[in-house]
Amino acid sequence: MRRSKDTAYEKRFIFLAAWVEKWLTIAIVGGWVLLLASQFLLAFDSVRYFLVDTVRLEGIASP
Repeated sequence: MRRSKDTAYEKRFIFLAAWVEKWLTIAIVGGWVLLLASQFLLAFDSVRYFLVDTVRLEGIASP
């Protein structure tokens, strides 16, 4: 049989779980937004030349 009244511990746990879930969701969505933005920016040659060393070194002979 289930109790109808939560204890103080259960209330704090539910609050903490909701808080953690909210921030994990924000972190995941933020990560996806950053990933999409970086991939969009790397589609432009001028930005890619500035950000990626390999593009700058392309065609230069190694010693």
